[in-house]
Amino acid sequence: MDKRKYMSRIVMGCFLLSCPFRMIAQTLPNDSVSRTIALDEVTIVASNVSRVDNHLVIYPNSQQKKSTNSGYGVLKRLMIPGMIIDTRSNRAEAMGMPVSFYINGQQADSKDIQMLRPKDIEKIEYHDNPTGKYAKDKIAVNFILKQYKTGGYLQMDGLQTIGYTHGDYNIATTVNRNNTTYSLFAGSDYFNVKDNHNHMAESYALPGQSVERFSTSDEDYSRHSEYVQFRLQHQKAGRYVVGKLSFIHKNTPRENMAGTVESVGNTSNFAMYTDQKSFSPKLDLTGTISISKTQDFTFGLHGIYSRNLYNRTYSEQDYETGSYESENAGGFQLSAIYNLSKGKHSFSAELFDFHHVWNAQYEGSHPLRQSLWKNESLAFLSYNYAFSPKLSLRSRVGVDWLQYRLHGSEKFSKLSPRVNLNLQYQLKGGMLLWSSSYNNYNYGMDLINQARIGLNPYLVQTGNPNLKSGCSFNSFLYYSGKIKKTELSAILQYKLEHNPVVHDYYVQDTYLVRSFINRGNIHYYAAILAASHSFNRMFSLSGDIRYNYTSVHSVCGFGNRNLTGNLNANVYLGDFSLSPYVNFRNKIVNTTSLGIEETPVNYGLECTYGKGNFFAEVNVVSPFTDRKFRKTFQHDLYAYDSDEDFRTNGQYCHIKLAYTFDFGYKTKKVRREVDRSVNSSLLKSF
Repeated sequence: MDKRKYMSRIVMGCFLLSCPFRMIAQTLPNDSVSRTIALDEVTIVASNVSRVDNHLVIYPNSQQKKSTNSGYGVLKRLMIPGMIIDTRSNRAEAMGMPVSFYINGQQADSKDIQMLRPKDIEKIEYHDNPTGKYAKDKIAVNFILKQYKTGGYLQMDGLQTIGYTHGDYNIATTVNRNNTTYSLFAGSDYFNVKDNHNHMAESYALPGQSVERFSTSDEDYSRHSEYVQFRLQHQKAGRYVVGKLSFIHKNTPRENMAGTVESVGNTSNFAMYTDQKSFSPKLDLTGTISISKTQDFTFGLHGIYSRNLYNRTYSEQDYETGSYESENAGGFQLSAIYNLSKGKHSFSAELFDFHHVWNAQYEGSHPLRQSLWKNESLAFLSYNYAFSPKLSLRSRVGVDWLQYRLHGSEKFSKLSPRVNLNLQYQLKGGMLLWSSSYNNYNYGMDLINQARIGLNPYLVQTGNPNLKSGCSFNSFLYYSGKIKKTELSAILQYKLEHNPVVHDYYVQDTYLVRSFINRGNIHYYAAILAASHSFNRMFSLSGDIRYNYTSVHSVCGFGNRNLTGNLNANVYLGDFSLSPYVNFRNKIVNTTSLGIEETPVNYGLECTYGKGNFFAEVNVVSPFTDRKFRKTFQHDLYAYDSDEDFRTNGQYCHIKLAYTFDFGYKTKKVRREVDRSVNSSLLKSF
């Protein structure tokens, strides 16, 4: 036991992990590139955060772990400068870029991270200059979990919202046998929301007339989803393989909107009814195999099938339309990544293939039967060279071969280059990074079709089977460093989107048609300054200031400036924690609709209690503010201005309770890896 405590002090650096039960531990191999493996046990000395080569290695302390019940919560309490974690919607971004998640080097989705048990996290790798298997990501976060050889657990958790009706309940059981882990997960969540209010003013430029519409509506909906997953994990030295079989069911039996509309001097009632459901089995097999101390191979095989139904009816005075859609969708994804690291050099080869087929039947006002297939193949070569211990260059070049065909239309096939160059300079306790990339666009098949949906007497929505290929150029200068106890990050960014997919409007007969088109350019300029400071183990503070300017030259032209920021604090009081937060007003451009979306100030307080295997959380969201969202859009043929007052945006709180029962020897809590998204190409109303 004394020997184990001594080794824990070396590994953890700052604190000691003690276990109430006899435990047989097996340390996972580090998931970083192999040239940094030897540094892992000596890099953490006086701090729980240290930079190793091109990423941060972070050891969450005991207070940060016990004050939350998810991987998102642990990240939020780490207060990485510039990282925004929304534990309500399970979304994350860092320095204005999307975050990709991994667990033990295997890609994970939002549900995986939500259900990750904090006390089983050994360390976290924060890749702000991703290489190797993470080279395709902007920012990558890899959770390294402790591994135990025997034992099991039964876990139950539940979340209930007060202010509107929402619940999320889960149960899990896991048994470990030597190097194999068997798991069964199941859960359900539901929404029953009323009193969502919307006020909208619209303007239509139709042949021979200009129509002004003013509408006021109330929305209510009921949604629920269920999942079950069987999981098998096998691990030995140098080999880590995970297989999963999942079943996901989603149902929205009721989504109603009703109100009054005034146009052409008349006032009438209108009503819209929508229901949709999906059932989807999924099969996943992923793994990493170490070929030698300097080489490893990562692979993935994913298969999915979805049965989707979507019905919508709309009626107002002298007008009624309906769309009834059914679809069978299937596909598979393959990936293979080889990494070699030796001395000053490292090399990666990546292959990806994504293949999907959709067959859909549309009935109602615009009947149509259509089938689509799409295949995207990508190949990349990456080479990293260290000019000196401080200066290194990473290059990643590849091709994207995109093919698709809609029945009745010509086949689309295009080979596009992709290039990424990163120049990194190592600073004392930090780094300076310059990055530039060129990429082509890829878009969902729900845009590439000939289906139609009547939205109201004046507006029809349809897809476009003849979209072109667009591209983007992105360049930024990024700094990450530390001054005493203050962590700092800063970024200057420019991005050009050439021929992006945007909403387009044109007149056909007596209707205005909304579709999609590749047109023009969008320029994006951004600057972010972020900092976090740990005063002591009981109190820490973080915040950022963000400025961006978006210049749109497409189906319409305009500019939008936005200055915003975020402020967060963590206070630890024994088994309790308090985490107040403020997200200031935000005003962004939706790069598809080209509408301007204004989000009001959001604030709240998260209170937690954790002791032993019991955890409780109360999160209060904007208790004194009725938050209203505004959306505006201006086009020569169509314009709108809307105010949304939704119950799910503020003045509510949620209560979460969780308990875990361990049996046998203490064992790691296996994350739930349930991807609850549904594959669909159905055209729906926006």
